[in-house]
Amino acid sequence: MITGDSGVNQNAPIICCTAEILANIALREGADAELGAVIMDEFHFYSDPQRGWAWQVPLLELPQAQFLLMSATLGDVSRFEAGITELTGRPPPP
Repeated sequence: MITGDSGVNQNAPIICCTAEILANIALREGADAELGAVIMDEFHFYSDPQRGWAWQVPLLELPQAQFLLMSATLGDVSRFEAGITELTGRPPPP
């Protein structure tokens, strides 16, 4: 568990952190980050003027990661599917 204030077992094989922490890891390590799968909740913050960067940066800076993006309020996500497919070169799962 990693927050802006503290961390517990930060080198565990699975970490739970805020979007901002993940974005900072992405900016610091990029494609060299040892991240295979990323689950991002509250993805509707993607378009938030103040916090959206924290959901945008990992998608751009972690090409090696597979993302599960979750939000109960996004509606049609085909534009995200198309953009991420173009960015990664990987087709979406069936």
